[in-house]
Amino acid sequence: MKNQSANAERFVAPRLFTVDCVARQLGVGRTTVYKLIAAKRIRTVKVASATRVAATEIDRFIAELEGAYRG
Repeated sequence: MKNQSANAERFVAPRLFTVDCVARQLGVGRTTVYKLIAAKRIRTVKVASATRVAATEIDRFIAELEGAYRG
């Protein structure tokens, strides 16, 4: 039990995702994600030279889609 608790404490959910990972989560291709980024529908952050998308931004984008779908 103690070992299981220690493992749970070490797990940290990712907060920043690559474009590939965002594409998999949304069920679209990388090109679509890059188009959404270019259209400023998905905001990114730069970590050194790497482009990343925050988990909260993915959640916001999905909520936006759900809102548009509901009308």
